[in-house]
Amino acid sequence: MLDLKAKLLAAGVVTAEQVQKVEADEAARKQRAKERREADERRRVEGPRDDRRGPRDDRRGPRDDRRDPRDDQRGPREDRGRPRAERRPAQEPTGAPGGERRDARRERHDEDPDEKRARREHEWNEAQRWRKRLDQLKAAGKSEQYAAIRGWVMKDRVDDKHITEAAVRFHFARADGTVGHLTVEPDVQQRLTDSSAAVVAFMGYNGLEHAVIPRDVADDVRAVRPEWLRHLAGITDIEPPAADATPAADATPAADAAPAPLAAEAGPPDGGDGETVPRRDDAPAADDDPPPRDAGRATDEDAPRAPGDVA
Repeated sequence: MLDLKAKLLAAGVVTAEQVQKVEADEAARKQRAKERREADERRRVEGPRDDRRGPRDDRRGPRDDRRDPRDDQRGPREDRGRPRAERRPAQEPTGAPGGERRDARRERHDEDPDEKRARREHEWNEAQRWRKRLDQLKAAGKSEQYAAIRGWVMKDRVDDKHITEAAVRFHFARADGTVGHLTVEPDVQQRLTDSSAAVVAFMGYNGLEHAVIPRDVADDVRAVRPEWLRHLAGITDIEPPAADATPAADATPAADAAPAPLAAEAGPPDGGDGETVPRRDDAPAADDDPPPRDAGRATDEDAPRAPGDVA
């Protein structure tokens, strides 16, 4: 039984040249498929090939035809085409002391200058935008401040509502001078001790509450409402926390305060000349007899007289 191509050729629908062209194209397609399968199998066995040049475009011809003829005059390429990461010596293990910092410095050093400049410019713009946002929030109304700070705290707080048996109490000073406490886990207590976390107050849905948040968030809260910073190692233990904006109880008027003790008593002396005479606690009372003027001192009258002396 003849195939379709033979039938079409016998019927005169197609020519012999067309049939040969179709057969050649089909053979080439099968050959390419076979080579692709062999390459996939070889890649699977040998591992991925380090080819950073991307897939070859068949329309541009074989790679050998696109080779730069000047390469023959340059000699061996050595390390010119290798990535920078492959030319530098082996890195220290990540777990070594300072290994992570060295890796970070090397990555920043190997970063493209344009990318580094763009990254720094982006970070600076973000910092300026956030600083402007804090200034706007500081000048806004209380309701907007309460909502913004409440959102920060509820998103980033590190104290867990579900505590374990290892939890401890952490005490801090309130704005009114009383001592408050939060029950936190040991790791949170360590963060409070090394100033990587802070205790702040925020306006919850049921009133003023307290929570533990990271240091950077606490700095933002402090920039908007500094009186809500309750504990931050190195800050609150050096300068006293600011008082709350809510007015405290009315202070005792100065008129109700006890008068200060008088250092001098005003009034004319016995002579009535109008001078102020200081009062001494050791001065004798008016009704007491003053001691004799010559008391305790020997006089000529007390001395024994010889016969013939005239008094």
